[in-house]
Amino acid sequence: MDRLAKKYKKAWKAWGLIGVPIGFIVMVAVLGLLIHNLVQIFLKPAVSSGVAFVLPFKLAGPVIYVPIGYFFISLFVVIIVHEGAHGILSRAYNLKIRSTGLGLFAIFPLAFVEPDEKQLNNSSHKAQLSIFSAGAFSNLCTAAIVLLLTTLVVAPAAANILDYQGIYIDDTIPGFPAEKAGLASGDIIHSINGKPTTTYEEFAAIMDNITPGDEIFIKTQSQDILIKTIENPNNNSLAYMGVKFSQNIGIKSHISEKFGETIPYSLIYLLKLLNWIFILNIGIGAVNLLPLGPIDGGRMLSITLNKYMKNKKKAAKIFKAISIFTLVLLILNIIGPYIAKLFI
Repeated sequence: MDRLAKKYKKAWKAWGLIGVPIGFIVMVAVLGLLIHNLVQIFLKPAVSSGVAFVLPFKLAGPVIYVPIGYFFISLFVVIIVHEGAHGILSRAYNLKIRSTGLGLFAIFPLAFVEPDEKQLNNSSHKAQLSIFSAGAFSNLCTAAIVLLLTTLVVAPAAANILDYQGIYIDDTIPGFPAEKAGLASGDIIHSINGKPTTTYEEFAAIMDNITPGDEIFIKTQSQDILIKTIENPNNNSLAYMGVKFSQNIGIKSHISEKFGETIPYSLIYLLKLLNWIFILNIGIGAVNLLPLGPIDGGRMLSITLNKYMKNKKKAAKIFKAISIFTLVLLILNIIGPYIAKLFI
Protein backbone atom coordinates (compact mmCIF):
# COMPACT_ATOMS: atom_id res chain seq x y z
CA MET A 1 0.00 0.00 0.00
CA ASP A 2 2.85 2.38 0.83
CA ARG A 3 4.55 1.81 -2.51
CA LEU A 4 1.40 2.25 -4.55
CA ALA A 5 0.31 5.33 -2.60
CA LYS A 6 3.67 7.10 -2.79
CA LYS A 7 4.35 6.30 -6.44
CA TYR A 8 0.97 7.45 -7.75
CA LYS A 9 -0.15 9.83 -4.98
CA LYS A 10 -1.79 12.46 -7.23
CA ALA A 11 -3.55 9.84 -9.33
CA TRP A 12 -4.94 8.08 -6.24
CA LYS A 13 -6.19 11.36 -4.78
CA ALA A 14 -7.92 12.25 -8.06
CA TRP A 15 -9.43 8.76 -8.26
CA GLY A 16 -10.65 9.02 -4.66
CA LEU A 17 -12.34 12.37 -5.33
CA ILE A 18 -14.19 10.90 -8.32
CA GLY A 19 -15.52 8.20 -6.00
CA VAL A 20 -17.13 10.67 -3.58
CA PRO A 21 -20.04 11.92 -5.75
CA ILE A 22 -20.47 8.43 -7.20
CA GLY A 23 -20.69 7.10 -3.65
CA PHE A 24 -23.48 9.52 -2.74
CA ILE A 25 -25.36 8.76 -5.99
CA VAL A 26 -25.19 5.01 -5.30
CA MET A 27 -26.26 5.65 -1.67
CA VAL A 28 -29.45 7.40 -2.81
CA ALA A 29 -30.06 4.82 -5.56
CA VAL A 30 -29.79 1.85 -3.18
CA LEU A 31 -32.09 3.52 -0.65
CA GLY A 32 -34.59 4.14 -3.44
CA LEU A 33 -34.41 0.52 -4.57
CA LEU A 34 -34.95 -0.75 -1.02
CA ILE A 35 -37.97 1.53 -0.55
CA HIS A 36 -39.40 0.47 -3.92
CA ASN A 37 -38.88 -3.23 -3.14
CA LEU A 38 -40.51 -2.86 0.29
CA VAL A 39 -43.60 -1.26 -1.28
CA GLN A 40 -43.75 -4.07 -3.84
CA ILE A 41 -43.45 -6.71 -1.10
CA PHE A 42 -46.67 -5.50 0.54
CA LEU A 43 -48.48 -4.86 -2.75
CA LYS A 44 -47.45 -8.23 -4.17
CA PRO A 45 -46.54 -10.66 -1.33
CA ALA A 46 -44.82 -13.06 -3.73
CA VAL A 47 -41.99 -10.56 -4.30
CA SER A 48 -38.73 -11.82 -2.77
CA SER A 49 -36.60 -10.08 -0.13
CA GLY A 50 -34.68 -7.03 -1.29
CA VAL A 51 -31.62 -8.02 0.75
CA ALA A 52 -29.94 -11.41 0.87
CA PHE A 53 -27.04 -12.99 2.77
CA VAL A 54 -24.14 -14.44 0.78
CA LEU A 55 -23.39 -17.99 1.96
CA PRO A 56 -21.49 -21.03 0.63
CA PHE A 57 -24.38 -23.34 1.51
CA LYS A 58 -28.11 -23.43 0.88
CA LEU A 59 -30.53 -22.22 3.52
CA ALA A 60 -34.19 -21.32 3.47
CA GLY A 61 -34.85 -17.60 3.35
CA PRO A 62 -33.11 -14.62 1.73
CA VAL A 63 -29.79 -16.28 0.86
CA ILE A 64 -27.58 -15.98 -2.21
CA TYR A 65 -25.97 -19.40 -2.49
CA VAL A 66 -22.44 -19.23 -3.88
CA PRO A 67 -20.82 -22.65 -4.45
CA ILE A 68 -17.89 -23.00 -2.10
CA GLY A 69 -15.41 -23.25 -4.99
CA TYR A 70 -16.32 -19.70 -6.00
CA PHE A 71 -17.24 -18.33 -2.58
CA PHE A 72 -13.79 -17.98 -1.04
CA ILE A 73 -11.98 -16.63 -4.08
CA SER A 74 -14.64 -14.09 -5.06
CA LEU A 75 -15.17 -12.87 -1.50
CA PHE A 76 -11.41 -12.55 -0.91
CA VAL A 77 -11.18 -10.43 -4.06
CA VAL A 78 -14.03 -8.20 -2.85
CA ILE A 79 -12.53 -7.75 0.62
CA ILE A 80 -8.93 -7.22 -0.48
CA VAL A 81 -9.94 -4.67 -3.11
CA HIS A 82 -12.20 -2.86 -0.63
CA GLU A 83 -9.82 -2.69 2.33
CA GLY A 84 -6.77 -2.16 0.12
CA ALA A 85 -8.38 0.95 -1.37
CA HIS A 86 -9.03 2.36 2.11
CA GLY A 87 -5.39 1.76 2.98
CA ILE A 88 -3.94 3.24 -0.21
CA LEU A 89 -6.04 6.41 0.06
CA SER A 90 -5.08 6.74 3.74
CA ARG A 91 -1.39 6.58 2.84
CA ALA A 92 -1.89 8.94 -0.13
CA TYR A 93 -3.11 11.50 2.42
CA ASN A 94 -0.15 10.64 4.70
CA LEU A 95 -2.24 9.00 7.42
CA LYS A 96 -0.64 6.28 9.53
CA ILE A 97 -1.99 2.74 9.25
CA ARG A 98 -2.22 1.32 12.76
CA SER A 99 -2.89 -2.27 11.70
CA THR A 100 -3.85 -4.48 8.79
CA GLY A 101 -4.98 -8.09 8.66
CA LEU A 102 -6.22 -10.88 6.44
CA GLY A 103 -7.71 -14.20 7.52
CA LEU A 104 -10.80 -16.28 8.20
CA PHE A 105 -13.58 -15.84 10.74
CA ALA A 106 -15.13 -19.32 10.99
CA ILE A 107 -15.56 -20.01 7.26
CA PHE A 108 -15.79 -16.37 6.15
CA PRO A 109 -12.84 -14.46 4.66
CA LEU A 110 -12.05 -11.17 6.36
CA ALA A 111 -9.59 -8.31 6.03
CA PHE A 112 -9.16 -4.97 7.72
CA VAL A 113 -7.13 -1.78 7.38
CA GLU A 114 -7.18 0.53 10.39
CA PRO A 115 -5.88 4.07 9.81
CA ASP A 116 -4.96 6.25 12.78
CA GLU A 117 -8.39 7.48 13.92
CA LYS A 118 -7.09 10.72 15.45
CA GLN A 119 -5.25 11.69 12.27
CA LEU A 120 -8.26 10.71 10.20
CA ASN A 121 -10.63 12.89 12.24
CA ASN A 122 -8.24 15.83 11.97
CA SER A 123 -7.77 15.50 8.22
CA SER A 124 -9.68 17.57 5.68
CA HIS A 125 -13.31 16.95 4.73
CA LYS A 126 -12.11 16.05 1.23
CA ALA A 127 -9.59 13.51 2.51
CA GLN A 128 -12.08 11.80 4.85
CA LEU A 129 -14.75 11.46 2.18
CA SER A 130 -12.20 10.12 -0.31
CA ILE A 131 -10.95 7.51 2.15
CA PHE A 132 -14.41 6.30 3.20
CA SER A 133 -15.80 6.18 -0.34
CA ALA A 134 -12.68 4.44 -1.71
CA GLY A 135 -13.60 0.94 -0.55
CA ALA A 136 -17.01 0.76 -2.24
CA PHE A 137 -15.79 2.75 -5.26
CA SER A 138 -12.97 0.23 -5.75
CA ASN A 139 -15.56 -2.58 -5.67
CA LEU A 140 -17.61 -0.84 -8.37
CA CYS A 141 -14.47 -0.23 -10.47
CA THR A 142 -13.45 -3.89 -10.07
CA ALA A 143 -16.91 -4.96 -11.21
CA ALA A 144 -16.58 -2.74 -14.30
CA ILE A 145 -13.14 -4.19 -15.12
CA VAL A 146 -14.40 -7.75 -14.66
CA LEU A 147 -17.39 -7.01 -16.92
CA LEU A 148 -15.09 -5.69 -19.67
CA LEU A 149 -12.70 -8.63 -19.29
CA THR A 150 -15.56 -11.11 -19.43
CA THR A 151 -17.32 -9.45 -22.37
CA LEU A 152 -14.27 -8.76 -24.53
CA VAL A 153 -11.98 -11.70 -23.73
CA VAL A 154 -13.28 -14.62 -21.67
CA ALA A 155 -16.84 -14.91 -23.03
CA PRO A 156 -15.80 -14.84 -26.73
CA ALA A 157 -13.10 -17.46 -26.04
CA ALA A 158 -15.58 -19.60 -24.11
CA ALA A 159 -18.21 -19.33 -26.86
CA ASN A 160 -15.88 -21.14 -29.25
CA ILE A 161 -15.55 -24.19 -27.02
CA LEU A 162 -18.87 -24.34 -25.16
CA ASP A 163 -21.87 -26.43 -26.07
CA TYR A 164 -25.11 -25.07 -24.64
CA GLN A 165 -27.18 -28.00 -23.39
CA GLY A 166 -30.39 -26.68 -21.89
CA ILE A 167 -31.59 -24.77 -18.83
CA TYR A 168 -30.30 -26.08 -15.51
CA ILE A 169 -32.67 -25.78 -12.54
CA ASP A 170 -30.65 -24.49 -9.59
CA ASP A 171 -33.65 -24.46 -7.27
CA THR A 172 -37.43 -24.19 -7.13
CA ILE A 173 -39.39 -21.75 -4.98
CA PRO A 174 -41.52 -23.52 -2.35
CA GLY A 175 -45.25 -23.31 -2.98
CA PHE A 176 -44.94 -22.20 -6.61
CA PRO A 177 -46.10 -24.13 -9.72
CA ALA A 178 -42.73 -25.69 -10.65
CA GLU A 179 -42.23 -27.30 -7.25
CA LYS A 180 -45.85 -28.46 -7.06
CA ALA A 181 -45.55 -30.08 -10.51
CA GLY A 182 -42.41 -32.01 -9.54
CA LEU A 183 -39.62 -29.96 -11.14
CA ALA A 184 -36.56 -30.10 -8.89
CA SER A 185 -33.02 -28.84 -8.44
CA GLY A 186 -30.72 -30.62 -10.88
CA ASP A 187 -33.32 -31.02 -13.63
CA ILE A 188 -32.36 -29.76 -17.08
CA ILE A 189 -35.09 -28.30 -19.29
CA HIS A 190 -34.57 -29.35 -22.91
CA SER A 191 -37.83 -28.08 -24.40
CA ILE A 192 -41.06 -26.23 -23.61
CA ASN A 193 -44.18 -27.05 -25.63
CA GLY A 194 -41.99 -28.94 -28.07
CA LYS A 195 -39.69 -25.97 -28.70
CA PRO A 196 -35.96 -26.42 -27.87
CA THR A 197 -34.53 -24.52 -24.88
CA THR A 198 -30.86 -25.16 -25.61
CA THR A 199 -29.85 -21.63 -24.64
CA TYR A 200 -31.07 -19.04 -22.17
CA GLU A 201 -32.15 -16.83 -25.10
CA GLU A 202 -34.40 -19.59 -26.45
CA PHE A 203 -35.88 -20.17 -22.99
CA ALA A 204 -36.55 -16.44 -22.48
CA ALA A 205 -38.14 -16.06 -25.93
CA ILE A 206 -40.54 -18.94 -25.28
CA MET A 207 -41.52 -17.70 -21.80
CA ASP A 208 -42.12 -14.17 -23.15
CA ASN A 209 -44.85 -15.57 -25.40
CA ILE A 210 -46.64 -17.49 -22.65
CA THR A 211 -49.58 -15.86 -20.85
CA PRO A 212 -50.12 -16.23 -17.08
CA GLY A 213 -52.50 -19.13 -16.52
CA ASP A 214 -51.30 -21.07 -19.58
CA GLU A 215 -50.24 -24.68 -19.14
CA ILE A 216 -46.78 -25.51 -20.46
CA PHE A 217 -45.36 -28.91 -21.29
CA ILE A 218 -41.74 -29.21 -20.11
CA LYS A 219 -39.34 -31.96 -21.17
CA THR A 220 -36.30 -32.58 -18.94
CA GLN A 221 -33.49 -35.12 -19.07
CA SER A 222 -35.56 -37.57 -17.00
CA GLN A 223 -39.26 -36.68 -17.14
CA ASP A 224 -42.08 -34.78 -18.81
CA ILE A 225 -43.95 -32.25 -16.66
CA LEU A 226 -47.11 -30.20 -17.11
CA ILE A 227 -47.03 -26.86 -15.28
CA LYS A 228 -49.75 -24.23 -15.03
CA THR A 229 -48.10 -20.81 -14.90
CA ILE A 230 -49.11 -17.87 -12.70
CA GLU A 231 -48.50 -14.13 -12.86
CA ASN A 232 -44.93 -12.98 -12.35
CA PRO A 233 -44.80 -11.21 -8.94
CA ASN A 234 -42.79 -8.36 -10.47
CA ASN A 235 -44.77 -8.05 -13.72
CA ASN A 236 -48.29 -9.48 -13.89
CA SER A 237 -48.25 -9.54 -17.70
CA LEU A 238 -45.53 -12.23 -17.69
CA ALA A 239 -45.93 -15.94 -16.95
CA TYR A 240 -44.08 -17.38 -13.96
CA MET A 241 -43.44 -20.87 -12.64
CA GLY A 242 -41.06 -20.24 -9.72
CA VAL A 243 -37.58 -21.49 -10.60
CA LYS A 244 -34.01 -20.31 -10.21
CA PHE A 245 -32.01 -21.40 -13.20
CA SER A 246 -28.75 -21.10 -15.12
CA GLN A 247 -27.34 -22.11 -18.47
CA ASN A 248 -26.33 -25.77 -18.61
CA ILE A 249 -22.95 -25.93 -20.32
CA GLY A 250 -20.82 -28.68 -21.84
CA ILE A 251 -17.76 -28.87 -24.11
CA LYS A 252 -18.04 -29.21 -27.88
CA SER A 253 -17.02 -32.74 -28.89
CA HIS A 254 -14.26 -31.71 -31.32
CA ILE A 255 -12.71 -29.48 -28.63
CA SER A 256 -12.68 -32.21 -25.98
CA GLU A 257 -11.24 -34.69 -28.50
CA LYS A 258 -8.39 -32.32 -29.32
CA PHE A 259 -7.62 -30.71 -25.95
CA GLY A 260 -9.24 -33.02 -23.42
CA GLU A 261 -11.59 -31.57 -20.82
CA THR A 262 -9.30 -29.99 -18.19
CA ILE A 263 -8.42 -26.82 -20.10
CA PRO A 264 -11.92 -26.18 -21.51
CA TYR A 265 -13.58 -26.73 -18.14
CA SER A 266 -11.01 -24.40 -16.54
CA LEU A 267 -12.28 -21.69 -18.87
CA ILE A 268 -15.86 -22.42 -17.81
CA TYR A 269 -14.79 -22.19 -14.16
CA LEU A 270 -13.09 -18.84 -14.87
CA LEU A 271 -16.21 -17.53 -16.56
CA LYS A 272 -18.40 -18.47 -13.59
CA LEU A 273 -15.85 -17.13 -11.11
CA LEU A 274 -15.73 -13.77 -12.89
CA ASN A 275 -19.53 -13.69 -12.79
CA TRP A 276 -19.53 -14.12 -8.99
CA ILE A 277 -16.73 -11.57 -8.55
CA PHE A 278 -18.83 -9.10 -10.56
CA ILE A 279 -22.05 -9.78 -8.61
CA LEU A 280 -20.45 -9.64 -5.15
CA ASN A 281 -18.44 -6.51 -5.88
CA ILE A 282 -21.62 -4.71 -6.99
CA GLY A 283 -23.75 -5.99 -4.11
CA ILE A 284 -21.29 -5.61 -1.24
CA GLY A 285 -19.96 -2.29 -2.54
CA ALA A 286 -23.50 -0.88 -2.80
CA VAL A 287 -24.55 -2.06 0.68
CA ASN A 288 -21.42 -0.47 2.18
CA LEU A 289 -22.59 2.89 0.86
CA LEU A 290 -25.86 2.84 2.80
CA PRO A 291 -26.17 5.73 5.30
CA LEU A 292 -26.02 3.41 8.27
CA GLY A 293 -24.06 3.79 11.50
CA PRO A 294 -20.35 2.97 11.30
CA ILE A 295 -20.16 1.61 7.74
CA ASP A 296 -18.61 3.68 4.93
CA GLY A 297 -21.83 5.33 3.73
CA GLY A 298 -22.81 6.23 7.28
CA ARG A 299 -19.47 7.89 7.96
CA MET A 300 -19.66 9.78 4.66
CA LEU A 301 -23.08 11.15 5.58
CA SER A 302 -22.00 12.02 9.13
CA ILE A 303 -18.93 13.91 7.89
CA THR A 304 -21.01 15.84 5.33
CA LEU A 305 -23.74 16.80 7.81
CA ASN A 306 -21.15 18.04 10.31
CA LYS A 307 -19.34 19.96 7.59
CA TYR A 308 -22.34 21.89 6.30
CA MET A 309 -24.52 22.22 9.40
CA LYS A 310 -23.55 24.73 12.07
CA ASN A 311 -25.71 23.09 14.71
CA LYS A 312 -23.77 19.91 15.48
CA LYS A 313 -26.44 18.51 17.80
CA LYS A 314 -29.04 18.86 15.08
CA ALA A 315 -26.65 17.22 12.58
CA ALA A 316 -26.19 14.31 14.98
CA LYS A 317 -29.97 13.91 15.41
CA ILE A 318 -30.55 13.94 11.64
CA PHE A 319 -27.80 11.36 11.13
CA LYS A 320 -29.23 9.15 13.87
CA ALA A 321 -32.72 9.35 12.35
CA ILE A 322 -31.46 8.49 8.85
CA SER A 323 -29.35 5.65 10.23
CA ILE A 324 -32.28 4.16 12.15
CA PHE A 325 -34.56 4.53 9.11
CA THR A 326 -31.98 2.69 6.95
CA LEU A 327 -31.60 -0.11 9.49
CA VAL A 328 -35.38 -0.58 9.73
CA LEU A 329 -35.62 -0.51 5.94
CA LEU A 330 -32.97 -3.24 5.66
CA ILE A 331 -34.68 -5.43 8.27
CA LEU A 332 -38.10 -5.01 6.63
CA ASN A 333 -36.65 -5.91 3.23
CA ILE A 334 -35.42 -9.17 4.78
CA ILE A 335 -38.48 -10.14 6.82
CA GLY A 336 -41.10 -8.25 4.79
CA PRO A 337 -42.14 -11.19 2.57
CA TYR A 338 -42.92 -13.29 5.65
CA ILE A 339 -44.96 -10.48 7.26
CA ALA A 340 -46.81 -9.83 3.99
CA LYS A 341 -47.83 -13.49 3.69
CA LEU A 342 -49.27 -13.40 7.20
CA PHE A 343 -51.41 -10.28 6.83
CA ILE A 344 -52.16 -9.91 3.12
